[in-house]
Amino acid sequence: MTFALETIKYRANFMKILGYWLCSPFATYLFNIANGSHLIVDFRLLSFLLSLCLAILGTICIIMGMLLLDLYAIKETL
Repeated sequence: MTFALETIKYRANFMKILGYWLCSPFATYLFNIANGSHLIVDFRLLSFLLSLCLAILGTICIIMGMLLLDLYAIKETL
């Protein structure tokens, strides 16, 4: 039973770290490097929408990590 509880903590921690990474400017910077437009200063709607989607996905990962921690707290009290 403790093994299952420990895996919940590690999954929650992984989801939080993944969410923070996806929400960070670093993810947007990596996308711009992969796109090849990191030296051009202009607004591209597609780049903005993709970075917005990454940020939303990161937010979802953070929320899932918090829900996993709630699940851990519930299982810990039982």
